[in-house]
Amino acid sequence: DSWGFKFLAPTATEPGCFVSLDCKGFKDLNLSAQVEFPRTWLKPFPTDDGTSKVKAGFRTVVSRGGNFLAAASMDRCEIAGAPGMVLGVREMRIDKSDEVNPDGILFPDGYVGIKDNTWKGFFIKRASVSLPPALRTFSSDRPPQIAVQNLLITRAGITGSFRGENVFQYPQGNFGSWGGSLDTIGVDIVSSSLRSGWLKGRIQMPISDSPFKYSATLSRPLSTDTAKSMRYSFVIAPADTFKANIWMATIKLFS
Repeated sequence: DSWGFKFLAPTATEPGCFVSLDCKGFKDLNLSAQVEFPRTWLKPFPTDDGTSKVKAGFRTVVSRGGNFLAAASMDRCEIAGAPGMVLGVREMRIDKSDEVNPDGILFPDGYVGIKDNTWKGFFIKRASVSLPPALRTFSSDRPPQIAVQNLLITRAGITGSFRGENVFQYPQGNFGSWGGSLDTIGVDIVSSSLRSGWLKGRIQMPISDSPFKYSATLSRPLSTDTAKSMRYSFVIAPADTFKANIWMATIKLFS
């Protein structure tokens, strides 16, 4: 459950790692490396043999002083704490510098760890997450996706904001064979802990000829009291009046 760091040797097609020297001594280090993430954080997708780890590869040149920022690529993977949520990375940086952080990096309230220019880790400016297949629309074989912004991966865990709008349209959603929609979704994770989340949309119930609106919120306050660490609220709000064809009736609900 720890992460690994491998320096790659030269091959017939890859330069690997090597050092250049000049009359002053060390000039630069051409670095080709691979990072392996703990399986408690990320798991390979779509094929997982139960032991393999998700890898991120990068190549950069380290000059005198030893500081560097590098662009990187990362395997497609599943978030271990949220089965069915698959992560695809688009823009990723590796920070091993004590002098500067990647452009645009943000540290949310409650973040645990270093926040100044000596911060080191992986910064993903943008990525995408596929939601669990159970939420796919009836008209598509592909699961819905949401965007990820400002994703930080360090020894302090995973931090990031997940957002999606019009994930699937009414009435194409799959809610246990009931039609519906997921209009808006948002999840904030700070240092591998869920800070807040919310859903909004509509759901078609068999007794009504019109959809019911729903909203859900999930939050974790900053308190260290584990017995009160999670707050959950789910509300279904039908229209003031709706027709129930099963009873040949018109129903009006009062709050």
